[in-house]
Amino acid sequence: MKTNNAFAKCASETFFARTIAGSRLVSLVLFVCFFACVLACVSGTGCKSDGTTKNSNPFSSKDKKIVKLEQEIGMLFAEAEKSARTQKVHEARQAYEKILDIYEKNPELTRRHEPYSRLAVIYDGFGQFDKAEELFQKAIEVEPKNAAPYNGLGYAYLSNGRGERAFEYLQKAVDLDPMNPKYNNNLGLAYGLSGDYERAYQCFRKVSTEADACYNMSSVFALAGDADKARQSLERAVALDPNHRDARRLLNSYIEQEQNENELLANSGTSYTYPHSTQPYKETAAAPVSSPAPQAEHAVFKRQAGAAPRSIGPPA
Repeated sequence: MKTNNAFAKCASETFFARTIAGSRLVSLVLFVCFFACVLACVSGTGCKSDGTTKNSNPFSSKDKKIVKLEQEIGMLFAEAEKSARTQKVHEARQAYEKILDIYEKNPELTRRHEPYSRLAVIYDGFGQFDKAEELFQKAIEVEPKNAAPYNGLGYAYLSNGRGERAFEYLQKAVDLDPMNPKYNNNLGLAYGLSGDYERAYQCFRKVSTEADACYNMSSVFALAGDADKARQSLERAVALDPNHRDARRLLNSYIEQEQNENELLANSGTSYTYPHSTQPYKETAAAPVSSPAPQAEHAVFKRQAGAAPRSIGPPA
């Protein structure tokens, strides 16, 4: 009996010793596997579904190149915007074109519409509408769900006397961004220039007060050459909002101009032309690309300015 008990005790101790040794072996194997996985992650190697290795290191040379290019694009864009604000048109053009060159040479980059749209506005200001149209279309291709390039192209068609083409793009901009004042006001302008004053007013009224809508209608009538209706719209705007400074200022200008006209008629019998300073669309001709960039006011950058609530908005 004692011999059996001794044998059992010895067997039990041997079993537990082996079990402990086996557990330690399993732990060691698991640790080695874990360490190998860590090394794989750090070194950027892994396995695809077909068993081949792949480079998944987020700091790979390719990713570093993309980061560097995006930083360069950011600096060029800031440089272009600064040049735009200081009326240095050609410097802005060169910076935007450098961005597009980077895009062209590096198709893996995520492109944005702004460099194309901004450059399109510049070329439109230079009188090179075909180039501007091409760039706007490229901007739409890059970001088809963004309303801004549609508005820009629609406005370019409108300002170049191609109102029939403008509607499609201006309406698309409004469809994508229904309550944007700039886009609705440009669509309203298109309707106004086509003679549909009711729809023009509806577009203006959708995103502004009644006084502001009347103020914008005065621009439409002025562009149509109807000074009487332009003045009536201003009078209506002031009646609705006596504190509407822009409408009051222009109305006073009309009154002063009428007085000057009466004096001219009395003295010489000649008529007087009524300029309307709410015309944000009748722009002076821009210098050609080969000419020195003007340092004073330039029509290109007047059009890039944001739309005030009481004015019809230029393109983004």
